[in-house]
Amino acid sequence: MTEPTAEQLLTEANEHFNNGNYGEAWSRLNMLIRFPSSEQWVTDDNWTGIFLLFNQLVGVQPGFEKLQTAASAAAFGMTDINILYSFGYELIEVQMNEAAATVLSRANRLAPNTPGIISELATALESSGMCAQAAELLEGARANGISDFFLTYLLGFTSFMSGNVERTRALSRELGEATDENSVVMTARINGLLKRHDSVAQASPMDSEDLRGWHYAACGSLLTHYSPHGPEVMRGRYAMLQDHDSLVHEGVVRLKTVLDAWQYQATEVRFLKDRSSEVFATTVASHLRLPLAPIDPNTSGPGTIIVVYDFFDADAMIMPALQQRHGDVLFAHAMCWTEDYPLVADVCTIQYQTNLAPWAAGRMNFDPDTKEMTRSEEDPSSPTELASRILATEVRADDLADLDTLATLARQIGPPTPGERQRYFKSSPVGSSRFM
Repeated sequence: MTEPTAEQLLTEANEHFNNGNYGEAWSRLNMLIRFPSSEQWVTDDNWTGIFLLFNQLVGVQPGFEKLQTAASAAAFGMTDINILYSFGYELIEVQMNEAAATVLSRANRLAPNTPGIISELATALESSGMCAQAAELLEGARANGISDFFLTYLLGFTSFMSGNVERTRALSRELGEATDENSVVMTARINGLLKRHDSVAQASPMDSEDLRGWHYAACGSLLTHYSPHGPEVMRGRYAMLQDHDSLVHEGVVRLKTVLDAWQYQATEVRFLKDRSSEVFATTVASHLRLPLAPIDPNTSGPGTIIVVYDFFDADAMIMPALQQRHGDVLFAHAMCWTEDYPLVADVCTIQYQTNLAPWAAGRMNFDPDTKEMTRSEEDPSSPTELASRILATEVRADDLADLDTLATLARQIGPPTPGERQRYFKSSPVGSSRFM
């Protein structure tokens, strides 16, 4: 199959939009404007048409008036640096970072070595997981005399997320003493990265395939399970997963291994108030033989295991209450690795791109009678029934072959101490294939 041209994609996108198929229109337009492929797709000839359609698609949903206005101006202002900068900024604000990189890359070509453009373009690249490109951009600007505290921080951060730890270490010395609230946060982040790296490097190889080591260094979270599927391309992460009982059971066994290595005296299990978290927490509490109750952030402390199945299924309103660690351990079974998140669990079983819980609706199943694939209904069983079913499944010895390695690493880094939990950044020195 030959690759479609930019003209074909834009024509199809417009046709779908005119027919009210907004999702299909967006999928084709998104192919055009995502950086870095946009460097070949988007030209002076099609720029206006692309961003006029973008403007129309943004207008379908309420709440994006500022972005729509910026897109409209940019459609006819492809050579106006201020217009492009404003549009790129608005795209970053709504987390459309790969599109922002497209717009800001054009602005950078028109006005190279402009500090504001450099800053926003590097931010868009970093937030898109393209830290090596961001670091290269920042190094080039630095060679041309363009640098300040934020750009130095950002170069240190993107260098680390590209695996260049010694560059980060050198830049950390340049940051010096923090002078305001923002610089305090940035300096602490860089120092935290280096401290965690130096700790975990004593027990983990920290090479381009060491997902567990780099995950801890980047955000202070211990990843306990590696996907066995396509290790040469996924590096231990999952792409499209239908979670299953034995994997959930394995996650609980691995948590117990970590808690034992930490000599952590767990006294209770608390769960976030979504059904999947209650099911998973019931499984954890049963396995650890601990009392179970809904979360109460005001009473959590040493001995409390706070359990969430998946942050992306949980109530976002509770997240700020989990930002501070008070001697408790936050345990998540599943975490999406392709999205940034305001905090990360202290222990996590798996990383995925898409996932469905074993009891969730929408799972694909093969019907042997009709020879067709069907979608499941949600399993109505109680959390206690589901936990019993999970713990009754076998976890094969082969699936637990690395428990000693996991325990050694857990002992090396030690249990999490009271303080603020880190953000989760999808950037990582360990790259994986990603399905669009």
